[in-house]
Amino acid sequence: MIIEEGTPVPSTGPRRSPWTVAVVAAVAALAVAIGGVAGAFVTNGRPAGAGAGGAAAYVPADAFLYMETRLDLPGDQREKLRQVLERFEPLDVDTILGPGLANWLDEQLAKDHASGSGPDVTYSRDVAPWFTGEVAFAMTDYPSTTTVPMAVPNGVALIASRDKTAATAFADKLRAAAQDQGASFSSQSHAGAEVWSLVQGNDASPLGPMTPGFAYAVTADQVVIGSGADAVNAALDVHAGSAPSLAQRAEFNAAAARLPADRVAYASIDYGPMLDSLRKEMQQLGGEADAFIDQMAAAMPDFALWSARFEADRLVFDAVVDQPDSAVAPDNHARSGARWVPGDAIFFADSANLGKALTAGIGSMQSTFGAAGMQAQLKQVEDALGGDLESFVDWIGDGGMVAGWDGDQPYAGLVLIPNDPDAARERLGRLTALAKLATGQAGSGLSITDHQVDGQTVTTFRYGSGADAMGPSNITLQYAVTDERVLIGFGDRFVTKALRLGEADSLASSERYRQAIDAVGGSANAGAMFLDLAALRSVAEAALPADARSDYDAARPYLEPFDYVAGTTRADGEQMIGRMAIVVR
Repeated sequence: MIIEEGTPVPSTGPRRSPWTVAVVAAVAALAVAIGGVAGAFVTNGRPAGAGAGGAAAYVPADAFLYMETRLDLPGDQREKLRQVLERFEPLDVDTILGPGLANWLDEQLAKDHASGSGPDVTYSRDVAPWFTGEVAFAMTDYPSTTTVPMAVPNGVALIASRDKTAATAFADKLRAAAQDQGASFSSQSHAGAEVWSLVQGNDASPLGPMTPGFAYAVTADQVVIGSGADAVNAALDVHAGSAPSLAQRAEFNAAAARLPADRVAYASIDYGPMLDSLRKEMQQLGGEADAFIDQMAAAMPDFALWSARFEADRLVFDAVVDQPDSAVAPDNHARSGARWVPGDAIFFADSANLGKALTAGIGSMQSTFGAAGMQAQLKQVEDALGGDLESFVDWIGDGGMVAGWDGDQPYAGLVLIPNDPDAARERLGRLTALAKLATGQAGSGLSITDHQVDGQTVTTFRYGSGADAMGPSNITLQYAVTDERVLIGFGDRFVTKALRLGEADSLASSERYRQAIDAVGGSANAGAMFLDLAALRSVAEAALPADARSDYDAARPYLEPFDYVAGTTRADGEQMIGRMAIVVR
């Protein structure tokens, strides 16, 4: 079993009170999910598998979205989770990983029943005997954004079972409780299973005719819950072999083979159905969608798969994503952006070939304007700027974003590495000249000034008159261009701080930062990010109001272990490989 059985909880009797059919309709999923949360911390030693669980055999190969959790903690995940939890001093890990959560869950379910807000079920008696710990969800089509009212997309939830008889008894108990409250169900046999459906438009139903579709079936290895009988029937048909399943899809299995075998979660997404749906909806709205959708498709992957697992001091997310077909796909190399970022930065993220990505994005925007019949307006903008939009970003090579706290105020900005510094100066100078024309208009409220910082010209755009450069009554932007970098600051702190930065004080010289990036893929990557959770907590503590201090102090032991988040993305043949870690200390 997933959770050790707790002390038996006596029934308080068949006391009845109103509880909505919405809860009943989802009660199988909710009850098992609650049990699964507890089960995430306890395992019965069930062996791990490298591929997806049995639920994927019920899901169509072209499902838009698939998510799977392994609450049974396969392979080494129980021990790895223990190592993570032990870093949170207030936690009694032996109780969490023992019978404690099962006892607590049984008590809560008993209280719900006694208060009339839930059926007479307990986890230990009604769920644990059959629940294996695997839970999955699939969205089989992309939700429409133009249908009024918006149609509920077809989907199924799958809860793995080791005992069909026990799982059926649990489902029967919940269905009987729902019927006692006025709900009606119909049943039909399909693909060897009994499919039970909530009758729509039942006047006796507490929610009346607007009750969402709901159906379920119990098979030899799954409880299949769907958005209606059609969704359940389709899942049963896929499992019977009438259509290819996700478990048979080549891209799914190839990506899964590149991910760690012992993991607690899976998620896959097929971008094809989303793009097809958007294309149809734009055509229905009368727009010329093909060029726009084609550009989107070229910049997006076809298929992606993510996984999550615990390691000794972290929760790790891995991803395998198909390379986009367009030329904006980045390459792996060590970038210099962190050299120009202060070592006390709280957040930093950078990307290879940012200029190419921005150019492609502008191309998509132009296609959108063209599809909307706004070519003339676009030309007016370009005439005012004195050049096409792409030319204002094509000088950018790599680029990154930074945010931090200087002890007095926040700072934020962009670090752009120019592949043509002279072009960068010319383009930004052109924008500055255009803005200066606007300052001559009465009441514009905009001022533009230049000043020197260590021999470099810093141009400041200031709108408003507030004292706080990043406050609501004052907007300040700054930029400076050198042959090595272009600095753009939001507020008046970042550019000066970065220009005066010594190499030894930069983020690139931080051993902690380097180790963090090395552990998630290394410095030769296509993109990286770093978020200093410990520093963020310190800043938040300093700004905490006195009346909130006692509540924070109670929560603080659970926050202090969080150290940082780090991640990288790497190009690897026809795929992008990503890894992100939430690290505790």
